[in-house]
Amino acid sequence: MPFNSLSFLVFIVVFLILYYIPRNKWQLSILLIGSCIFYGVLNFGYFLLLSALTFFVFYFGKIFSIPSFKRKHFIFSFIIIVLVIIYLFFKYYHFIYNHLSPILFQSSFSYFSYWFPIPSAIIYPLGLSFFVFSALSYIIDLKRGVIPPEKDFMVFANYFLFFPKISQGPIERAGRLLPSFREVHQFDYFQVANGLKLIAWGLFKKVVIADRIAVIVNTIYNNPDSYNGLYFMVATLFFAFQIYADFSGYTDMAIGIAKMLGYELTQNFNKPYFSKSIREFWTRWHISFSTWLRDYLFLPVAFKLSDGWKKDKIFGIQTEKIIYALAITFTFFICGIWHGEGLNFVVWGLLFGVALSLSRLFKKSLRKNKILRPKRSNKIIKFFQWFLTFSFVCFAWIFFRSNTIQEAFLIIKKIIQTPYTLPQGQLSLGYVLSIFRGFGVTQHEFIIAILSITFLLFVDYFRKNREITATINNLPAFFRWIVYYFILIMILFFGAFNSTQDFIYAKF
Repeated sequence: MPFNSLSFLVFIVVFLILYYIPRNKWQLSILLIGSCIFYGVLNFGYFLLLSALTFFVFYFGKIFSIPSFKRKHFIFSFIIIVLVIIYLFFKYYHFIYNHLSPILFQSSFSYFSYWFPIPSAIIYPLGLSFFVFSALSYIIDLKRGVIPPEKDFMVFANYFLFFPKISQGPIERAGRLLPSFREVHQFDYFQVANGLKLIAWGLFKKVVIADRIAVIVNTIYNNPDSYNGLYFMVATLFFAFQIYADFSGYTDMAIGIAKMLGYELTQNFNKPYFSKSIREFWTRWHISFSTWLRDYLFLPVAFKLSDGWKKDKIFGIQTEKIIYALAITFTFFICGIWHGEGLNFVVWGLLFGVALSLSRLFKKSLRKNKILRPKRSNKIIKFFQWFLTFSFVCFAWIFFRSNTIQEAFLIIKKIIQTPYTLPQGQLSLGYVLSIFRGFGVTQHEFIIAILSITFLLFVDYFRKNREITATINNLPAFFRWIVYYFILIMILFFGAFNSTQDFIYAKF
């Protein structure tokens, strides 16, 4: 039941009517039933899996509230191992099957596969990784004493199975969101109105920008042997905005739906493509995930390494910088593995890890460099910083979007080797039209994509708040309604509702 489907529209209307019944004593139960229906319609079998994991984490998590229990460390390790194994099994089943099944069939144990056939493919449970990340943060916070164990299973289950965030996040910490499920939420017109605005904005980004751009990106990237570097440069640039509009569009809709129900989810994006450094980019992109990596992976690894190294310098380099480089590279290595099983995702993650390591390693030199560390008033140098950061992010997206590592290197090779010159030194109409036809869309559709991206950047640049509704609400009524009608018209007339494009991060 995707957020951009007609079935979800019917579901949310009926659900809101039941949810806000006057003097409703069963609001929490209705919310849990709604979440169960939302996920159960997608895949009932995997809904049972998430339900079982919810009970598993709740039951063993309660042990941390027993002062006399002395084997908490064992229980902690047991929960972590179970969650990680289940996640890895479903995430890398295809990879394991493709590489191990030939060995099994050719070995003396091949009779096992005859009597107990192993399926060649299984469907990855929607939202499993986001569920596991939330569960891991809950258990780790219990172990650290940051939060107390939740004793009410109804509250606990709603926190984990909350349908606006279950499939693609944001990754909410229990200490922040879980207490909200103990409250009764009354109908609030202002909250519902803001939620609808966020849903409309997110839907605009998904169906008008992301799904339209997807046609161009898929046409080029799925045929790497058929196009030259110019097409791949444009397709890579478009993919940067496709994944941003797609993922942030989903997040906006999730936050809007939660807001209509009286809940506040974490803002996951904050104008990431206006960052002036790689470090700043990761404080603005997929914020709930990047902070999760920082708190539960990078910092523990860095602290563990610092305990083992007592020297101030190693090979003339400060130990602190070496620890940072190792910890951040390992963190982004895991980040790449989380996104996919191919080597292209590993390289994508390592690119950011190495870039952040080098920036920290040469931090002192960069501070002294007047070009790379200019005064705040130097707008030209700031533009140069932004351009370098955005170019690096787009370069990394090549590995993220490519189907294989071999295709990624082929695309990079074509981009480098393609001669970017016009035929006979002149710009002809026929040449321009041939370029448009190569993208698999009409000129009209290509122009809509360009204008939509421009509008998205314009809004991002001028809005001062993370949430678009705060900016819209501050506009005069006349301009506010112009924005409303513009977004509505764009969705109705230019939305790609006949597209079969799923949300990109649904598979992660």
